[in-house]
Amino acid sequence: MTAPSSASLLSSVPMAPKDPILGEKRPTAPPQVTFSERATIELGGTLVELFEAQAHRTPDAPAVTCDGRTLTYAELNALADVVATRLVTEHSAGAEAIVGLRMARSIEMVAGILGTLKAGAGYLPLDPTYPPERLAFMVEDSQAVVTLTSDDIGGAPGARRRRAVLPAQTAYVIYTSGSTGMPKAVINTQRMLCSNLQQIGQCFPCLGDKPPVFVDWLPWNHVFGGNHNFGLVLYNGGTLYIDDGRPVPGLVEKTVQNLREISPTIYFSVPRGYDALLPFLREDKALRDSFFRRLELLQYAAAVLPQPTWKAYEDLAAQACGERVQWITGYGATETAPETAPPDAAASEAAATASATLAGTGSGNGKGESLMIRTCAFSSRGGSVPGRGNPTTETF
Repeated sequence: MTAPSSASLLSSVPMAPKDPILGEKRPTAPPQVTFSERATIELGGTLVELFEAQAHRTPDAPAVTCDGRTLTYAELNALADVVATRLVTEHSAGAEAIVGLRMARSIEMVAGILGTLKAGAGYLPLDPTYPPERLAFMVEDSQAVVTLTSDDIGGAPGARRRRAVLPAQTAYVIYTSGSTGMPKAVINTQRMLCSNLQQIGQCFPCLGDKPPVFVDWLPWNHVFGGNHNFGLVLYNGGTLYIDDGRPVPGLVEKTVQNLREISPTIYFSVPRGYDALLPFLREDKALRDSFFRRLELLQYAAAVLPQPTWKAYEDLAAQACGERVQWITGYGATETAPETAPPDAAASEAAATASATLAGTGSGNGKGESLMIRTCAFSSRGGSVPGRGNPTTETF
């Protein structure tokens, strides 16, 4: 079996909802930034370059919102510079140094991540809800030079200090769950993260059609929320609304309230998250209309999405906006940042075969210069659904 070419796949895959049921297709904004404009820094560049280029292009665009507070790209860039200067001058942070960030997902943590990267160091996300002994182990094992909290983020801008940042440098360290023993550190480089963002963009050019809007609850100490979603927003000049909800009773209501106020263009979650949100969407027309108003894609990962849940969202989308919204899913590994596969024909064929059964996972080449396998199961008429037919597998 020969894996299909990216050109043939992309030519046959719809990149925006095109299955009208009750009315005309929703209008799409004109493209803002083409991939060619970023081609000089993507695969051989760094997240710092990508973010600063975006801040230069759209300084006044909203970058991140949390608890009613919003920073533009210019403001976030300036705050990250303050963090970088402090790390360099007070803690001698630089290449291959690790900086712990012990704070909840917030504007301060976004600035802490970017500031650490600007200092040339790698960051270590430390979830404050973790047991103290686990946090202590991660800090000691990673040999972090300093651990910052939200109180350490801020201050008046001064003379800017930073380090050179190279593609091969460590961008961050993430620890596995430890379900099979002690948690282990996984290093992701600047090149690995940039390659992933470029690959995802090539799979879904609609991300570049207009700035994406994410309402996201996924944790940043996990590769799905931390690499995939966080990176996609900044890479494409979008806005990240930090959702303080969770798909559990007592917290999912916060997500519901956020989605009443903000209409996402793409929504990412796990099957449990979609199940938790479903009864609210069924019962609340205002929420349903807000959620689907400009939604282009739904993505699930981490587990199989039950067919009844899939069908329920199709029906609700039809009620709200007159057309189905595309479902996609992706598989990957923490070690591959996350969605990658080896750059050789035999491995690509094997990965494509695995993906075709909705069980594919990727593996990198150790350099971050890897290819991507993503399973796209579209819900338009004639397309495949979980457990029926063959999903579209895009291989780069």
